[in-house]
Amino acid sequence: MDFGKVDNVEKIDFSMPQDHVDNEQFFNRLSKGKQPNIYIGCPAWADKNFVEKIYPPKTKNNEYLTYYSKNFSTIELNSTYYAIPKQETIQGWKNKTQPGFKFCPKIPAQISHQHQMVNAEKTTQQFTETISLWKEYLGICFLVLPPSFNPSRSQILTKYISEFPLPLAIEFRHPQWFSSSKQATETFCELEKRGVSMVITDVAGRRDVLHQRVTTNTAVIRFVGNNLHNSDYQRLDHWIERIHYWSTNGVENIYFFVHQPQSNLAIDTAIYFAAQLSKKHQIITKSPQLLKFDIQQTFF
Repeated sequence: MDFGKVDNVEKIDFSMPQDHVDNEQFFNRLSKGKQPNIYIGCPAWADKNFVEKIYPPKTKNNEYLTYYSKNFSTIELNSTYYAIPKQETIQGWKNKTQPGFKFCPKIPAQISHQHQMVNAEKTTQQFTETISLWKEYLGICFLVLPPSFNPSRSQILTKYISEFPLPLAIEFRHPQWFSSSKQATETFCELEKRGVSMVITDVAGRRDVLHQRVTTNTAVIRFVGNNLHNSDYQRLDHWIERIHYWSTNGVENIYFFVHQPQSNLAIDTAIYFAAQLSKKHQIITKSPQLLKFDIQQTFF
């Protein structure tokens, strides 16, 4: 992921911000006591770097999703950003996944960037009707706003989300959304009212998008690592504590999407994250299982 990418992370302050001041009041309205659902995933399943790590040797392309869903519980589906899949494709993908798996598709760029949510009703209907075929396999949809989309255009956004029929999370990128402006605050309150989540992105070059605002009982986190630099583990440890705090306060669903420049390291990142959730807070979630090879086979 190029958004927020930097060449050198040594001088980046990776400290976790304090929990957002508005969360406490929101948490008071949530029911407590449920074990959270933690979904861990990557941005792609068709990754050859996963072969011989979590995919068996000689795995065919059309088998990748099957093995991916045995190791991860969700996918940040980027392909829908470029085109709406055919209905038979949706059904085919569903048939290849394990029970409980969640597809999290990005809303097409035709809606978010070309039309910028204006006069996009027809495309939105086509998109939502198609992905609804996933039924219980549908997680949450991503609406990635253009970098130029600032709070002055908030009415366009609030109108769009008021008519969107499926679970939705919005990724804000313009810096003014994180400046505590009146328009931004009002928009976030509208998200809370409409049951729309905010995407939280933990990336080196844009620490403002690590905003910690929770507007629903579903949190969506995009973790962009730096090839298992020491800071990656520190950040993951911070997230484990924050997720535990949120879950004890009523956040029931947490999507944690892992990005790494060397994509195979996303597997190691996910394994560490899941293991520490279990060890420190007894929160159990699906984790990648590394393949075990018979050492004797390497000699023949």
